[in-house]
Amino acid sequence: MTNAAKLSLASLALGVALACGGGHKNSGNNNASRLVYTDPAQGDYRLVVSGGSGTGTVTLALRGPSSVTARGANFGLSVDAAKAGYVRQGASYAGQGAVFDLGANPRIFMAVLDGGSLRVSMAQKGGTVPAKVLDGEIATVQVQLQPGAQKGAVQLVALPAKVLLEDWTERAVQVSVGTLEAQ
Repeated sequence: MTNAAKLSLASLALGVALACGGGHKNSGNNNASRLVYTDPAQGDYRLVVSGGSGTGTVTLALRGPSSVTARGANFGLSVDAAKAGYVRQGASYAGQGAVFDLGANPRIFMAVLDGGSLRVSMAQKGGTVPAKVLDGEIATVQVQLQPGAQKGAVQLVALPAKVLLEDWTERAVQVSVGTLEAQ
């Protein structure tokens, strides 16, 4: 075999290797395998990790301040639907926390999913149940990594929220959200 033929074969082999990704240092995919949530640093109403951070599904809990006594709450979240989605917790897309006494069925508890947005509402029935201090889990939501989601930040945003105070008035509140990352 001549030197010219050897050079042609070597060039052809190099071209095939490069075309197949042989010359690319990061030939693996960029798909994420888990979600990691970091709690917000501050805020009276905070969405905090309740379980599963570092897995494919993260459970987040809305917690309130010990300085507020209320009868109900309404909050919402929006997540990047290309990277994550909400998971059913039994019959609903949200779970009842331990703060409110919602009584027997029918309960005033509802979670409505609309694409990447979830609205959660709950309230105690009537005036016979005393208002509750909001220093525990008000409700939980589960966020799950979407198949094929790329690694990187996952947008998670709090929507407008309100609490139904002890005196039956509503107060707008700001829910602080941490960071969610697909890794």
